[in-house]
Amino acid sequence: MTQKPMTKTQLIAAIAEEAALDKATANRTLEALTNIVTKEMAAGGAVTLPGLGKFACRARPERTVRNPSTGEQIQKPADRVAKVTIAKQLKDVINAWAPGLARGAGRRPSRQGGQPPSYRSEPRPLRGLSV
Repeated sequence: MTQKPMTKTQLIAAIAEEAALDKATANRTLEALTNIVTKEMAAGGAVTLPGLGKFACRARPERTVRNPSTGEQIQKPADRVAKVTIAKQLKDVINAWAPGLARGAGRRPSRQGGQPPSYRSEPRPLRGLSV
C-alpha cells in the first residue's frame, strides 16, 4: 500500500490533463493556490479546500518538554503550528476505495486458543531431569 508520493511535476501534469490546461498554466495555478494558503495561514487564518480539508494555523501555549537523551526539562516558548483537518468527503472516498483494508487487516493471526504460550493448560515437561 505504500507508494511514492506524487511529485510536483506529476501533480502539474495531472492538473493540466484534468482541467484541459497547458502545463505552464497549471503550474501558475498550483503556485497561486500555494501562495494563498501560505499567506492566510501565516496571518493566523484558515483555508478550506472543499472536498479535501481545512488548513488552519493553531497557537500552542508555552510548555515544559523533556530532552529524551539527557532527561533535562526545558521550557519551550509558545509557537504556532499548521493543522490539517481532512474533509469527510475525502475520508469516505478513501475508505470506499480500499474496503479490504479494515482496521487490523494485515496483522498476524492469533495463537491457537487466543492465549500466549505462558498460559498453556498442561505444563511442559522439564528437560534434562529424569524422574
